[in-house]
This record gives sequence, structure tokens and C-alpha cells, in this order.
Amino acid sequence: MVMPEEASDTRLGNMLAKLRRGALRLLFTLMLAIPKTLALRRKPRVWLALRIALGILGAIMVVAPLGRTSSWITGVIGLILFVIAALAGASRADNSVDNRARELGALVTVNGGHYEQAHGRVATVRLFIGAERIWAMDRALHPILVVPLNELISVRAAKSVSGWSLWLEWSGSVAEFTYEGFFAEHLARLAETTIRSVMRAPLSIVQQSQSAGA
Repeated sequence: MVMPEEASDTRLGNMLAKLRRGALRLLFTLMLAIPKTLALRRKPRVWLALRIALGILGAIMVVAPLGRTSSWITGVIGLILFVIAALAGASRADNSVDNRARELGALVTVNGGHYEQAHGRVATVRLFIGAERIWAMDRALHPILVVPLNELISVRAAKSVSGWSLWLEWSGSVAEFTYEGFFAEHLARLAETTIRSVMRAPLSIVQQSQSAGA
């Protein structure tokens, strides 16, 4: 016979599991949209309209669950959205990064964390991801590592001793980019997702060509 307390614990466990799966799906969706969203920050009017909409949505989510103890999570999420809308101001265009990306033909740039070079020097890098290569650039936008995309075997982001790491493996070589701090996991997974999306792009083009020729 199942006791009421056990049944309640089971329902609570199932509810938390569903919330966790839903949160992970939402996080993955947001990660895919982040590169495009960050580009909007360079358009002050568009970004302001987005912040206003986000703030209104957050306020509604905070107010709506009042008096409902079972909906406190909605209120917390709404508060987070409202705070993000209030603090996320428009960014000034980084012309040097933009110009460098155009020179290289990079499709997108992401935070590369820290990369330890062969001589032991650790550099803070940014990854410039193109259709054929991935460049790890230092603060002065000088390339310290170039990875041919067609030779890339695997891309993996996972927790490491120092925080989170992104590993790239290609042609017998392995490069590790480390991330630290509160957003370490987010930055590592964003870089992984972005690189994987570029890796899949050539396959999609080949498939479309085959379909057109059929």
C-alpha cells in the first residue's frame, strides 16, 4: 500500500524531472539563437524594442502567478527575464573584430576561453568560425591556432578540473579551450553548438544538390 507521503513525493519527483527536461530543452534552444541575438545588440533601436518586450513578458510572468504556490517557478523565471531586460544594454560595434572576421571570411565569432600554447603561455582567445577553418585569435587578433574544418573529427564540451572545457580533435591533434566562472558551461556549450552547426552545413549543401539533381 502506497502511503500518501510517498505518493506526494513521487508526484513531486516527476514534476521536478519534467521541469528539468523542459529547462534543458529551453536552454538548448536559446543557445542556438544566441549568436543571432547578440548581433541584434549592435542595432540599438531593435535591441531596445526587444528589451522592452522581454521586460513586459518578465513582469507578466512575475505578476500572473501571485497567489498560486504551485507556480512560483514561473515568477522566478519572469524576474530573471525582467532583470536581463533591465541590464542588457546595447553594445557598441566592435569594428576590429568585425573587420577581422570579414578578412578571414568567418561566419561567426564566439568566446574561446583560455588556450595554453606549446611554450606554456596561456592566452585569452576568441574563435573565428568559417566554412573551411576555425581560427583561435588572441586579444590582438593574431592567429595562434588554425584548425581545418574538413579535418575536424570531434567537438566536445564537458566539465573539467578548472571549470568547463571545449576539446577539438583533428588529424591526430587535440586542442583544449578552458572556461572559468559562472558562465563557463554556457560559453563552452555555445562554442560547441556553433562549431557543430558549421560542421553540418557542408553535408546539408551536398544533400540539397543531390535532391535537385534527382
